[in-house]
Amino acid sequence: MSEELPPARQLVTTWWVPEQYAGQTTATLRRVGEQVQRSGRPVDLLTFSALQDSAEITERLTRRGTLPEGVTVRTLFSDLRAWEAEGVLHDRLAALPPTAPADDTGAPTVEEEGSRWCLRTYDEHRELVHSQMFRADGSLLARDFPVEVDGEKKRYQQFFDATGAPTVLAGSTWDVYYLWLDHLVGDGPAVIVNESKSTARFLSRYLNPRATTIHVFHESHLADASNPYLGDLYVAHRRIMPHLDRFDAVVFLTDLQRRDVAERFGAAPNLHAVPNAGPPVVPEPPAPPRSLLSRLRSAPDRPERGVVVATLKPLKRIEHAVRAVALVQGRGGRAADFGLDVYGKDAGSLASIEATVAETGSAGQVVLHGYAPGAARHFADASFSLVTSTTEGQSLVLLESMAAGCVPIAYDIRYGPAELLVDGETGFLVPGGDVSALADTIERFLSLPTKRVRELRANARERLSAFSDAEVFRRWVGVQQAAVAARARRLSLTSLRVPSFTVGTADGRFSLEGEAVVTWDAEAWTDPAPPPAPTAAWLLVGRETGRPWRRPLTVDATAGPDGATLRVTGTLDPLAVTVGGRLADVYLEVTAGSSVRRLRLNGPTGVELGSGQLYSTAHGNVSLRKR
Repeated sequence: MSEELPPARQLVTTWWVPEQYAGQTTATLRRVGEQVQRSGRPVDLLTFSALQDSAEITERLTRRGTLPEGVTVRTLFSDLRAWEAEGVLHDRLAALPPTAPADDTGAPTVEEEGSRWCLRTYDEHRELVHSQMFRADGSLLARDFPVEVDGEKKRYQQFFDATGAPTVLAGSTWDVYYLWLDHLVGDGPAVIVNESKSTARFLSRYLNPRATTIHVFHESHLADASNPYLGDLYVAHRRIMPHLDRFDAVVFLTDLQRRDVAERFGAAPNLHAVPNAGPPVVPEPPAPPRSLLSRLRSAPDRPERGVVVATLKPLKRIEHAVRAVALVQGRGGRAADFGLDVYGKDAGSLASIEATVAETGSAGQVVLHGYAPGAARHFADASFSLVTSTTEGQSLVLLESMAAGCVPIAYDIRYGPAELLVDGETGFLVPGGDVSALADTIERFLSLPTKRVRELRANARERLSAFSDAEVFRRWVGVQQAAVAARARRLSLTSLRVPSFTVGTADGRFSLEGEAVVTWDAEAWTDPAPPPAPTAAWLLVGRETGRPWRRPLTVDATAGPDGATLRVTGTLDPLAVTVGGRLADVYLEVTAGSSVRRLRLNGPTGVELGSGQLYSTAHGNVSLRKR
């Protein structure tokens, strides 16, 4: 594989760049900066929030020293204002689909947020009601408002000229987004790497044939990570997960998350895993000369302080870190003489953390510093770090901690810690949510001899070689090449039916013969070759655990331009089925390109073997009972 990016314009999309940004924005800026440096190709960083202006973001990032050379920040409404200054805005907007006016259905406003560029109002449920976008002189450029058309809730966007007269009415905010993207893509080709779940929905439906789209999961898709097969999805991901086939590539930061998604939703070929790169390693300073007495006492060569760098929100569970510190200090002894520094902006948990500090009497040991730009530098001044989250995408702070020789102690959660840390060698893994075990691990670490601590630090730095900028860039090149190759063959299965099937037995196994009918949307298919014949598999899903089990079926397909009819045959050995329980629901799963659809088999069935029974439930659905 060549280590050259495809010959395409590089665009990176996100909703906005927060003033107090954390791991996701840090990782994005670092990756695109390295890409520019290694490829020599510029990158446009596109943001859609009307609250921000591109010049202000550029100035702020430049002042912080975090805007890579070769990266240009562009915001949607900054460009629209520039188009108006050039006299082309309303001509370009006129290309939008015509829209009939509709009444504003806005609710009473109970909250506002704004900047000089935009004012947004919200209802009692914190749902957006109205947005007003302004010119530099404060006059109204556009107004976004809710409407109901034929029973469907939508958002219209009304534009105004400099006199305040209404001009173009856009029937969807997405249409304006697409107009901007089309302009930037131009004659193409272009690769768009989307970094935000907030922009994923409309980018998944962006069908410009000159643009290849890639979506990056910076966080876990699971709101409940206790069971990756049945756990609730975060609200923002519920409308994305069933439609990952609309992207030419989907990138996860860990292979475990990629595998979890493939297991639960289908192993589409557009799913990839590429980690964030670690920061440059901070060399360990030479050990200072020590007296024989100090060597015997094994005095630490760093302050015995822990550090937490995290946004203060509920899923980070900083309260667990505070309670663990209190437990260790309550036990007394040599390991109890340490402190904890917490850095991060409040996102809903500060009051709870302060209450936990007061409750545990830890005010003298736990210091809440608030948000601090470049907080990762504090890892070099601490002996260990704590990660107590419910779930993560990868946890950039683990990489930053390891690079600084600050030994990480992390809950073993989905996703990240287990792929970064070798327990007891490059850091420590603790059962997720076990505060007592977390305290035990902190106490054990603080009791280690200095020589052993220095070994842990060296091991952690060495582990970062797998997360180097060069290695991450090499893997990203591969993803982009695969995505561009797949762009002309994007297909979306729209329906799956099984008009008939029969289940019998053969050679001590269950046998299946049936007909399946699939339809697909080939609007984005530009390859001169016809879509490939779909494949099919048995899919059994454990009734209690949700764990899936698959086996391929033989397929004889008759394909047309809009779909295919499949004759499927295959066998099933109940002894081979591993779903974590005796009961499993039976599906047919069909894959075409990167699109996967499944359907529960439904019909009269009552076939038995010594090892199991295929039967119909009260609703006619087919299930397997293992004996």
